[in-house]
Amino acid sequence: MENRPKIVVLPLQPDRGQDFNGMGLGIHFLLGNLLAVHTGFAEFWFGWRIKNLFSKIEDLRSFTRGSGPLFPLPEHAAREKIRFWVSGKYRQYKDYIIVSVTVNDFDMQREYMWELRIDPFDHLIGFSKQFLSLVDDHILDLPHGQFAKAFWHEKITFQGLDFLGYAVDATYEGMITGEELNLKWFEKAVLDSPESYLINDLKGWALYKNRNYSKAVEFFSNAIKINPNGLGALAGMMWCNISKKERDIATKFCFAKADVRNESHAKAKAFIDKKFKNY
Repeated sequence: MENRPKIVVLPLQPDRGQDFNGMGLGIHFLLGNLLAVHTGFAEFWFGWRIKNLFSKIEDLRSFTRGSGPLFPLPEHAAREKIRFWVSGKYRQYKDYIIVSVTVNDFDMQREYMWELRIDPFDHLIGFSKQFLSLVDDHILDLPHGQFAKAFWHEKITFQGLDFLGYAVDATYEGMITGEELNLKWFEKAVLDSPESYLINDLKGWALYKNRNYSKAVEFFSNAIKINPNGLGALAGMMWCNISKKERDIATKFCFAKADVRNESHAKAKAFIDKKFKNY
């Protein structure tokens, strides 16, 4: 039985006086990727739960734009059995972004609030290290060896982060509707910041969802070159090759994904065996 707690990062909302742009969703996507290497958590991807939290696009838009009613966190925490909820606000200045993060622990009835600064000139390393250090100090210990796996040089501009956020928005709306994704924002993001792990990973998933598996592999491969421990891109490679019925390659990436999370190859092999049992 799984005893590890679950955590979810909600999209960041614009702070008072801040116009909505893609920054909040881009930062939200970064935080989810950072938490993915924390093996103390059993679950960490917002997208896995989105349809349970937002049944209509209008509800999601209302939340991300900060114009909707108060999100009923206690109700969702109880129903979804998720202990930790990360939310926050963002405010953009000329050369930096201030992010106000709130973490609610619904088991211990505690709330933690942090103010962090994003400076794109250090490839988001300072922000990422500060966030995970605070999680390690106040929320849940980061298992030994995982801290170093979490960081990569995220070569993204503020404009690229903005485009990334709009691409995240399009991805989530597609998850709710089930419709094919329009790649406009993904293409803008790649053109602006072609060496961004987050952008290459997300475009890979967009292409995967549009069933363009061969093209998706190209972007996942780019992402892994930038960040070899990128759990999202490794999972994307695995799922693309499951869809292409390439068992050996799918197994390779399933093992690589397990290594990042310190999980057993036996469990990974059992997963692949189940996916290929009818092939």
